[in-house]
Amino acid sequence: MPSIRREDKINHTAHGVPIATSDVRLALRVIYPFLRKQTDLRAYWDVASIPRDRPWEGCHNAYSGIVAALLEKDCAVDAELR
Repeated sequence: MPSIRREDKINHTAHGVPIATSDVRLALRVIYPFLRKQTDLRAYWDVASIPRDRPWEGCHNAYSGIVAALLEKDCAVDAELR
């Protein structure tokens, strides 16, 4: 049985699968009280709800917007998440 390379597995699982799940929705609801505005959270959810055709198409820009908004509000964000 041929083994599947890690890169192929990542590309296969990411193809056409929306990121938006109930777990992501819960995480966004937890973050909301710290931001007090829905703009960045809604942008993330909108992008996360769309199935991706390419693995590099994701929520990176929307995620960066959330991190920037949290830092602007003086919230602590782990360096590895920035």
